[in-house]
Amino acid sequence: MIKLKSPRTPHLSGSGLAGCENDVDRVKWTSVLGQNIVLEEKVDGSEVSFHFDEDANLILRERANILDMEMHGGVEKVYDELKVWLGIHQDELFDRLQDRFMVYGMWCLAAHAIFYDRLPSYLLEFDVQDKLTGDFLSTARRREFLKGAPTMPIHVLFEGEATDAVHPKRLMGQSYYCSSHVPAQAKLDGSGRMEGVYGKIEDAARVTGRFKWVREDFIQAIIDGNEHWKDRDLIRNGLCEKPDLQR
Repeated sequence: MIKLKSPRTPHLSGSGLAGCENDVDRVKWTSVLGQNIVLEEKVDGSEVSFHFDEDANLILRERANILDMEMHGGVEKVYDELKVWLGIHQDELFDRLQDRFMVYGMWCLAAHAIFYDRLPSYLLEFDVQDKLTGDFLSTARRREFLKGAPTMPIHVLFEGEATDAVHPKRLMGQSYYCSSHVPAQAKLDGSGRMEGVYGKIEDAARVTGRFKWVREDFIQAIIDGNEHWKDRDLIRNGLCEKPDLQR
């Protein structure tokens, strides 16, 4: 088995705050043109992952931090409902994942900087990793692999050949997870606009590259707010009227 870690995702040139263009790690759109890409809405939440070890123990992580599945309340209280859901579906998930595959997702119960009022689920999965090879499954393979699973995929904006017409900046607009009249929430972005766009370069089998585009005023608002979401009272994001993942 390989060492497990969240995929690193560089910004596209022009993403985020102005004045950062000297960052040598940034991806140029010209290097993406002509390749097969998948563009997803970048969602403001907590990155989590889960998998089973060789003894069939369920391992839940927040980025690199392993969470205690038996702990409820306290510093991990925002993940209580996720732990309950995983417990309910543990057998079903093991039958599919075994000890080989790892699912990544955004846990969106707590509002961070953006308030969402029409989430289909608090867990939005966006990646599956083969722990044996280290590869992340292509979007097509991931859909097939998780077909019938009790998970909800993150919203896809575009799939196909990268052209200037689908530059992430052109796709920025209303969030799929916000209604046209987002309820006002103190200290939160209630504009209903997307945080950004998350991009994957893929072949038929796996993800071969990644990039992201984040709107400048989103990053500036976080800097100006000077407050982490964990340091304030919990504000729950809203679910749509018939959420798909509450069973």
